[in-house]
Amino acid sequence: MITNNLRIIYFSHYADLYGANKSLLNLIEGLTTIGVKDILVVLPVEGKICEHFKKQSIEVAIIPFVNETYYPGEDPSIFKKAAKFLYNWYIVLKYTKNLKRNRNTIIHSNSSATFIGAYFSLWLRVPHVWHLREFGFDDYKLTYNFGYKYFNYWMNKAQAVVAISKAIFNRRVKHTKARHKEIIYNGVISVHQLLNRSSNVPDVSRLQNDKITFGIIGLINKEKGQENAIDAFNKFVQQHINAELIIAGTGINEYVDMLTEKVKQLRLQKHIKFIGFVENTNEFYLSINCLLMCSKHEAFGRVTIEAMSNAVPVIGYNNGGTPEIIEHAYNGLLYQNGETELTEMMNIVAKDRKLLYQMAQNALKTVKEKFTIEAYAEKVYKTYKSL
Repeated sequence: MITNNLRIIYFSHYADLYGANKSLLNLIEGLTTIGVKDILVVLPVEGKICEHFKKQSIEVAIIPFVNETYYPGEDPSIFKKAAKFLYNWYIVLKYTKNLKRNRNTIIHSNSSATFIGAYFSLWLRVPHVWHLREFGFDDYKLTYNFGYKYFNYWMNKAQAVVAISKAIFNRRVKHTKARHKEIIYNGVISVHQLLNRSSNVPDVSRLQNDKITFGIIGLINKEKGQENAIDAFNKFVQQHINAELIIAGTGINEYVDMLTEKVKQLRLQKHIKFIGFVENTNEFYLSINCLLMCSKHEAFGRVTIEAMSNAVPVIGYNNGGTPEIIEHAYNGLLYQNGETELTEMMNIVAKDRKLLYQMAQNALKTVKEKFTIEAYAEKVYKTYKSL
């Protein structure tokens, strides 16, 4: 048990319950278990995640900073960029007194999607840990105030930079001037919880004649590949009529409407369901036999680990962080050549239920070996101590 007076101030760029914030919740859960108690989470607005911090008795401060980032369709003028920059520095000056510090304070930015943690770190003269959880442009078409060179300028000022996968490290971290840089995989489940998951592995004899259900979960946008999943499933269902695809998550209305209309045009309404945002993801995973990870530029793949921790094998696109998690034909399957090959992988798990069963067992084993909350928290704490 840790007995020092370390104080960690986390900055998150949003307040919803998607991957980055779920990983932050897991990290804080692990740190509090080993004795790090002085934690403050700074959010720009109130949101769903606040209730979860309240349950953990974690202090939350709402500081109305803005993210100096832009997504497709936004074309800000130099004046708007300058206004965001100046506003955030106004916020730093105004709220400095709210961030009480001692000599062991560390600021930890939970994503590369905001600069505010870097600004506060410089002003308060305390170490800054920057957690990179996204490629940026490849996975979200994300651009920054004054460009990626501006982001790299501030990243070089960080005392430590953490990448959530080798793919992120090689693309965005390895050339940084930060004194400490490393790869730390997210932890998504505790060892104790995993001990109760072995019963989730489906009985192969029971599955032999049942229908097969695929799922895809997460933010619904072009980069996540829901349309690719629909196209592949359309080919698959021609030969396997007793099959279902469940699509969970929310996204831009126009894109979701386009996918819904596509399903109608393909006459697949009986086979494909849109179920919206899912609060209890474990229930979703327990309702499917196999998860599809169709993102071509997945930084890590938190939902891949979540599925595997529920004894659900994953068919994933062979790029980004996904092949760091999935070992082909051991704990899941990998594909690379579009919808045709994805359909082939779906055919394999539908026809070879024994392989599906073995991969489910191995998926649980992989999570236990590499992706527990305990291992995650211990490695991050070691990084803090190095500063």
